[in-house]
Formats: sequence, structure tokens, C-alpha cells
Amino acid sequence: MNLRNLGATDYNTFYPNTNYTGLNIADAIIDPNRSNILAENGYIHVVDKVLMPQPSIDKYLREKSDYSTFREILDLFSTYSYNADITRKYQVLTGNTDSVFVKSYNSIALALNNENYAKEDANDAQVNNFSVTVPNNAAIADYARRVLLRYYPAGSTLKDVFFSNPTILTEFVNAHFYNTQLWPSRFNVEQNFQAEQPKISTANIKESKLLSNGAFYGVDAVQDANVFQSVFGNVLLDPKYSLMQIALQRIGMNITLKIPTIRYLLILVTDEELYRMGFTYDAYQTSDPIRFRGAAGSPTINQILYHLIVPLGNEPVPDLKGNGMLESYGGEYIRYENNKMYSSGTMDSLVQYATVNAVHVGNPTEGGPQNGAVAYVSQALTTSATHIAAYFTGISAANASSPFNRFYQYLIGSELYSATDGKINGVELGLNYTILAPNNEAIAKAITDGRLPSSPTTTDLLQKDKIKDFYNTILLRIPLQ
Repeated sequence: MNLRNLGATDYNTFYPNTNYTGLNIADAIIDPNRSNILAENGYIHVVDKVLMPQPSIDKYLREKSDYSTFREILDLFSTYSYNADITRKYQVLTGNTDSVFVKSYNSIALALNNENYAKEDANDAQVNNFSVTVPNNAAIADYARRVLLRYYPAGSTLKDVFFSNPTILTEFVNAHFYNTQLWPSRFNVEQNFQAEQPKISTANIKESKLLSNGAFYGVDAVQDANVFQSVFGNVLLDPKYSLMQIALQRIGMNITLKIPTIRYLLILVTDEELYRMGFTYDAYQTSDPIRFRGAAGSPTINQILYHLIVPLGNEPVPDLKGNGMLESYGGEYIRYENNKMYSSGTMDSLVQYATVNAVHVGNPTEGGPQNGAVAYVSQALTTSATHIAAYFTGISAANASSPFNRFYQYLIGSELYSATDGKINGVELGLNYTILAPNNEAIAKAITDGRLPSSPTTTDLLQKDKIKDFYNTILLRIPLQ
């Protein structure tokens, strides 16, 4: 290939003991009088020394004890598969009968033993490179203590995290991988595999190598991935919320909840509480592993999740010790007062509110969610399963002393009412409506004005149509803000 000169700053980072001339290949100097010699199938460059092959990133890590913790994490994602073709070649060449297994990596962005950079076509020239920033053992130990193991029992290890929730270590590892050449001069510009710019600087670089399959930087700090600093991080890192994590990932809300510029209040419900409600997880049910009372549970848990996510926009994190109203991602209105949160579903239950046990607001020095806050509550905030007509029964509208008794009598006497389930036909659960319920005096005036018949049980078809038309005027198909 024709030469593109590498800047002195970048070159000296990788080859600090080599004379930089502007015409270098690795640690060799190109003779300026014998370079870019055009040949039939390329270019010829004469250099002053033999270029020795470099190890791969995978091999280099195996030889460097300073990075043994990162290598051990990578080994958790490695697999070995038998290869019949290579085994046969090995046996022919050596006379040995041993089998050959090929090492590969699962679930992480790079296979560090792969010598082939991704190309659009097999015949394309390789014009780019992979890069890795590998924290040393001390940096990982500190970060694991503060972040990755924060919610695990004392004595837990990163291997325990992997077997409990491998997604945590997948996010951790991928934050240190780059699908491009990361030059020191662009250290604060290039994005990693997670589309995040480095949170470490060139001052953290303790070692630099251009290896056979990528650029290697040994660093003394961890790249703190956005996910661990987001409201979703509190779900991801804490094993008590594994079912909520899985459900959020299945609907893709984990991606939204970790964006640093979009702020949320995320309300957390433990696995224990979700199990009490009837949810379970069954990996053998591949179409829907989340189960609810023996059936597919995703539709039900998704509805709950949307009511546990409160977009904040530019508004401050609400003080749940005070009082106010919030609107959830799913359109549910949530009232809070004195560390209690109310939804239409909780109001239907014996315990009419969810107790707020704690609120976690992050800050730049102590970590935690930087894009909002999380609230730890005693139970889920749900949508009411009570039909509107049954609601009036619940507030004793059937009693003659109720201010809504006459309204109720006309309702249950109309063709709109279903006595078996307390439902107004056409008013469906999960959709937004508003009923403007007139009191007894208003009903009396409607009768006087001829808008309603004098009897709620009239059999006259025209009078029954009046009742139906009356209810259509007080039933709004949208929520009243």
C-alpha cells in the first residue's frame, strides 16, 4: 500500500525508543530514497531492519500479570470447539493424534485472538484496526468494590457476578473495546463499541502496543460505562431486581433508560414482590419465559413496567416526602404524599399505596444514576382492573343517600350496562376515558329539561335512546387533564 505518514505524537506513544522520521513502519525507518516504488501489484518500501511479528492481544494478555484480572474476566466468555479440518492437518504435519480445539468468545464485542479486521469484502485492503483499553488489576479491584459488587454479599467475586448476571460483565468488557484505531491524539474523540467516548485520558495510559490484531493500551483506570451510571444500572447491578431487568430488556427499555441525556424516575420492584403477584421465570418457555399465573406474562408485566417509568424531562427529581402528581411512561397518573405512592391499581387493593423505602439520586463524586433517580418501593404501581360502573358500586352509589344515586340508577338501567362484570359496554380497560358524573340535583334538572325520562327503567324506545345519548355526552374518550 502507499504510505500515509503517522504523526509523531501517535508514533512515539507506541515506539518511544525509535527515531521518528515521518517515514516509519512499526519500529523500522523507511529509506526515503527507496520508498513508494511502484511494482506491478503494489508498492515497495525498503526499511532498515527486519520487522518481527507481534503477538495478538489475546496472547499478550496471557503474558502480562498486571492485567490478569481482565484476562480472567475474558476467559469467562471463552469457549473451545473441536475443529476436524485443523485436527487433520495437525496430525498429518506432526504425526500426533491429539485433537485441536479453536478458541472463541461469546457475548462480547471482540474476539481478541481474531487476526481479521471486519471488512465489507474479502478482497478489501485492511485500512483500520481494533483497539482495547485494558485496566490493570488495581483499577478493576477498586471499580468492582465500588460498582460491580456493590449489591452483592461480602466475599462475592466477579465470577459470582458472571454466573448470576453475565450482562454486567458484558457491559463492563465492551466499554473497553473499540471497532477502530484509537490513536492517542484522538483519545477523547473516538467512540467505543457502546458508542461512548472515553472517560479516561491519555494520562491514564501506562503502556501502549501495536499488536498483530489491534492497538493495546494498558491503563490505570476503568472506563465507567454509561449503563452503570444510569437508572437502569440500579436494576442491572442488584440481583434482587433480576426479573425486572429481564422484562425491561425484552421490551428494549434498558436502552432508553441508560441514555445519559434523558432523565427518569425509575420505580423499582423486587423479584420477591413480583413472585408474590404471580410472576415467575421459566427459561424453557422460549416464546415468553416470563409467566403470570401459569400463562404468558409479558403483556401483564410490560403494562406494570410502563407505570414504573416516569419521564422527568427538565423537571427536578420530585421530593416524594412532599406531595404531588406524576405521569408515567404508560400514561398512568401517580400521586405521591409523605413517602407513599398511589396509582389506580393500588387504590383498588387493601393496601392502597406503595411505601417509598428509599430514593437514590446519583452524583458525580459518589456515582449512582446520573440521569435521574430510582425509588425503592414496597409494591408495584398497577392500573386498576375495576370497571367504571363497578367503581360507583364501590363508593356506595347504590344507596339512596348517595349524591350519585340517581346517576347510578340510570346507568344500571340502561342498555350500556353489563350487570355480570360491572362494565359499561364500549369502555375498555387500558384505554383512557373521563366520566363527568352528575349528582342527584343535576339529574333532576336533566329530567325537567327533557333530556332524561322520569323513570330510569322506561321501556319506551325513544326514552331509552335519550338515556343512551345522555351518557354519550358525559363520557369523554380522552383523559381530562
